Amino acid sequence: MNFGNSHTYQAGTFPPLNPVKPKVRFDGEEFLFESLILEQPMNSCHRFEIVREYLSQDELWKETPEKLMSLIGARTLIRFEHLTSKDSYEFSGWVTDVRIDAWEDDETRSGFLPHRSNRVRIIGRGDAMSLDGVPSMHSFIDRQLADIVSEVTREAYFKVECNPRYKGILPYAVQYGESGFEFLNRLSR
Repeated sequence: MNFGNSHTYQAGTFPPLNPVKPKVRFDGEEFLFESLILEQPMNSCHRFEIVREYLSQDELWKETPEKLMSLIGARTLIRFEHLTSKDSYEFSGWVTDVRIDAWEDDETRSGFLPHRSNRVRIIGRGDAMSLDGVPSMHSFIDRQLADIVSEVTREAYFKVECNPRYKGILPYAVQYGESGFEFLNRLSR
């Protein structure tokens, strides 16, 4: 099967990969890391987790807990640069949690060499989380869908462009015990 790709590959082979170099910045400062997970499910707020490993607990604790915890609330920019095509994509969000995993197994208990973990996990969500606040109630009477979206996203940390297929007037719409994100999700269905 071709699936819209103009290249033909022999059975059992795949197209060559386009390697990606990710870069992470917190409040404008580049952050070196060992692993990155970015989950972008449909109809849900995107989530990321960035892990930095340390060789020892001493090295880990050179970064004070206060410094690590100060990352909570940091503006996050994750940039993916495709090395072959030079295309790049950006994801932006906010750090919502920092977890420090520092432990060592006792080798006598397991019979194997001791296991260690000296890592910091930085967890966050995409910009849409600014719409996922406190559930509220709001009604809209005789409004266009684009006007409703504009009002709900007015205080978001990002610009929303709304060009819905339906251009008519909605006689009544209600945000009932939902966050702005949940309400817009429901309207989009």
